[in-house]
Amino acid sequence: MNAQIICLANQKGGVSKTTTCVNLGIGLAQQGNKVLIVDFDPQASATISLGISTAGTDDAATEENQGGTDNQDGIASETENARETMGWQR
Repeated sequence: MNAQIICLANQKGGVSKTTTCVNLGIGLAQQGNKVLIVDFDPQASATISLGISTAGTDDAATEENQGGTDNQDGIASETENARETMGWQR
């Protein structure tokens, strides 16, 4: 299995990092590629753009990175929500 990592980063705000990431991810997914978008921004703009609810996830990413939670069920259900939103098929 070949995997490619694409990272979009810039310290300056308002330079379309989120827009580029979401649109690139959608385009790659529409071409049949498997795509994982990781949104560590506290504003969760990429997450919201993909139609995923952020309710009750204030510090979920931080806690998981520190080993504080086991959120596999939440991840699975939100992944399914994103698939439906984007029209992805299994």
